[in-house]
Amino acid sequence: MGSVKREGRQGMVGSRQMRAEDPRLLTGRGRFVADVKLPGMLEAAFLRSSVAHARIRALDCDFALGIDGVETVLVASDFAGIELFSQRHPNLLHTPQTPLAEGKVRFVGEAVAMVVATERYVAEDALEEIAVDYEELPAIGPATPTTVSGFEPVFDTIPDNVVFRDTQTYGNPNRAFADAAHVVRHSLDFARLTACPMEPRGCVADYDPATGMLTLHAATQAPHRLRRDLAAVLGLAEHQVKVMMVDIGGAFGQKIPTHMEEVAVARAAMLLGRPVRWIEDRQENLTCAPHSRGQLIDLELALDEDGRFTGMRATLRGDAGAYSFNSGSCLTESYRSARALPGLYDFTNFSYDVEIKLTNRSPVAPYRGVGFVAAQAARELLIDKAATQVGIDRFELRRLNMVPTSRLPYRTCTGWQFNEGTFTEAFETSLKMLAGGADDGPAPGYRRGVGISPFVEPSGIGSQGGVEVHGFNSPSHDAARVALDTHGKATVSFGTPSIGQGLETAISQLVAEGLGVGIDDVTVIWGDTSNSPMSLTGTRASRAATITGGAAWRAAEEVRAQVAEVAAILLGVSADKIEVEDGQVFVSGDPVPRLSVAEVAWSGFFDEQTRDPGRERTFEATRMFDPPASYSNACVIAVVDVEERTGAVTVQRIIGVEDCGTMINPMIVDGQFIGGAAQAIGGALYEQVHYGETQQPATATLMDYLVPTATDTVRVELQHFESEVKHTVRGIKGMGESGVIGTVAALACAVADAVTWPAADRIERLPLLPEVVWQLLREPESEMGKVESG
Repeated sequence: MGSVKREGRQGMVGSRQMRAEDPRLLTGRGRFVADVKLPGMLEAAFLRSSVAHARIRALDCDFALGIDGVETVLVASDFAGIELFSQRHPNLLHTPQTPLAEGKVRFVGEAVAMVVATERYVAEDALEEIAVDYEELPAIGPATPTTVSGFEPVFDTIPDNVVFRDTQTYGNPNRAFADAAHVVRHSLDFARLTACPMEPRGCVADYDPATGMLTLHAATQAPHRLRRDLAAVLGLAEHQVKVMMVDIGGAFGQKIPTHMEEVAVARAAMLLGRPVRWIEDRQENLTCAPHSRGQLIDLELALDEDGRFTGMRATLRGDAGAYSFNSGSCLTESYRSARALPGLYDFTNFSYDVEIKLTNRSPVAPYRGVGFVAAQAARELLIDKAATQVGIDRFELRRLNMVPTSRLPYRTCTGWQFNEGTFTEAFETSLKMLAGGADDGPAPGYRRGVGISPFVEPSGIGSQGGVEVHGFNSPSHDAARVALDTHGKATVSFGTPSIGQGLETAISQLVAEGLGVGIDDVTVIWGDTSNSPMSLTGTRASRAATITGGAAWRAAEEVRAQVAEVAAILLGVSADKIEVEDGQVFVSGDPVPRLSVAEVAWSGFFDEQTRDPGRERTFEATRMFDPPASYSNACVIAVVDVEERTGAVTVQRIIGVEDCGTMINPMIVDGQFIGGAAQAIGGALYEQVHYGETQQPATATLMDYLVPTATDTVRVELQHFESEVKHTVRGIKGMGESGVIGTVAALACAVADAVTWPAADRIERLPLLPEVVWQLLREPESEMGKVESG
């Protein structure tokens, strides 16, 4: 679709442009890392541990090495001195991770050996010929005591397996609880999940011994960070490492960290002097790739006689898996949950205690809505419980304690700065939409429930936003380059990958409007660290449109200023009289275009008349953007029916009212919210990574790990607000995680409403599988739960 012209320079941002990525992706012309084929390329496969916790007594690779087509078998000693660890937080203890297990395995699926062969099937066959002698140790799960017979910690340097602790107090919560008229408690155990992207992980490494240049084709969300990590552990300078990307088939956070397999493949290419490819299969992805969530949240809420929240206390226990992972990813769940718990409610007294333990499970990494999903669900269930036990309507209780729009700007007790928003408006509008929908009531044998979930989402997290959300210095800025060619066509390049969220289209719209050309005149390039500007942290945390887009807009405006200068010379007017729109150049006040951008660009490059020795007009610019913190907000309502006979939950309605400031492309915003809501259905009702007592994963296929299908979703009813945002370019805020953050909580609360209290008091674990809900429907009524009245 071509550009949509509006008055002034408002034509492109805000228009429903068709996604530029879709024609190639929908017609099978996308190119993914598995499609990369290089001359002389070898294939890699990993032998993975079949036990959760053991010492490696012996490893025999002789038979594997004798198989035709096997080039080599690599073991831990081939990677001596190569390890990754995080120094992200001063309280986070080190758990160095090597590409292949060295002396000990710590989770089922940890790589023990690596076969490199001429074909993948040859490598897979060779794996079966490798013999490993394990001395098994007791496997450690989240609840395993240190007193168990034969106990050995995951790391000898961490005898209690506690890899991170943090306790913070804001205000005086103890006094608030001592003076409270009511105290309500609730716990939520959020199961382990996995991102399960359509395209699993993978990479292709190519090393040139003549130049010392390493090229890694990767499906990554953070290419510049991957380059930094590879250079650091492989003894190369950053300029000797090039990370290249093609299309990425989903990521959802799992592809943010640098993975040990990427390091191993890169090192293998260096050792062999030939390209090496590794493509993860689905079983590997489900069992060996990093997981997410996996935390227990215990909350206490203090209320006064009028139902106002006077304090909250939280205890969070997280499951890091076998390593704190190279990015400190274990912090992203429980630690971020703790800091997010106040949400958009007016708390002045709050404390949290976070403890994260190592277990013999796959390490955790970010997953869409990381930290915020679990915090939101735990808090909203607690509020519903408080409303029931104190005797206040649950909607009114939220209305009473929510930060009203009239109090903005507002700083939370944990330091989040809300400068603008529509908290009240989104809440009330969602309730109106609920009341305005057709409701025939549940069918016989079903119970209907309604859940509501108002929330804020940290978005466009730059350096200041990182400090507010994480509580410590977190540099996070991006740069973008815009260049105009001699025919007036623009190319924008940046280092933030497009992972399916429509980023190419959104950035094209921003550059088209900022520069004053049509969207068809903008080409986007983002796939090569050697020629794309720096993105410190990549695509994550609803930041790309705000930060990368802001950088691209600023660069486009600088190029536009150069176009205006040259046009002014050609037309004999001052540059401030020049207007550029939709590829045409106007003189202010004259509706007839005088020149095209193409004519101006050609003249600027080739016409001596427009050359100015004192002003080097290159028609390109590189700018960076690191905005202040910003927060989007939304409210989600879910309506579900619960079948009394089976406990099965059917989603009937999902209502979302969302505010992310200026919408670059409303169609993309809708799609992001709807996709997040679909993932939320999975997290609330179906998905869980299950481990047995010996920490063997039992969800190794998509027959076991249940993701929602089209028949499990519903048409999401959406409305949007666009609050005025003054501190970001064009007033843009992120919203890529909004749909999942609010919808999991809304669904949990809806099921609680359907099974009714006090049975709902025992909704203490997600997902709410049919057998769980069936049991809740049949448990006899008991006391109203843990409530105290002063």
